[in-house]
Amino acid sequence: MRTIKVGGKRVSTEIPTSSQSDIAFLLIIFFVITTSFALKTGIKLDMPKKSETVKMVSVQQIDKVLITKDGYRINGSMTPEEELPAVLVTLNRPNLLVEIQKGVKYQHVLTLIGMIPATGAKISIRMEK
Repeated sequence: MRTIKVGGKRVSTEIPTSSQSDIAFLLIIFFVITTSFALKTGIKLDMPKKSETVKMVSVQQIDKVLITKDGYRINGSMTPEEELPAVLVTLNRPNLLVEIQKGVKYQHVLTLIGMIPATGAKISIRMEK
């Protein structure tokens, strides 16, 4: 602690900092309480319940989407990502089988799954091991 002599009195040259930590703590609490956090909502998937029985579906009621490193194949034909929404809406079958090859980027899967609710189809997902 340094002191200097001013007019015959010794005066401390340090700034009192004992209350700074209290003020900083109160400011942190204030900003945490008043800040609104943006919650990102994900894709809602309805998972089957244990009590539900397995539903048998014929092959004629299923559209197949294959996600590869090269792109998307819908019922065997290659589809560019820009045309996915239009092609998915035109599918007329109530069930959709999504097959994902190994090494596909996660973003490609999310892009496709995000478009599926517009079709109203029930989906099954199968991943390559």
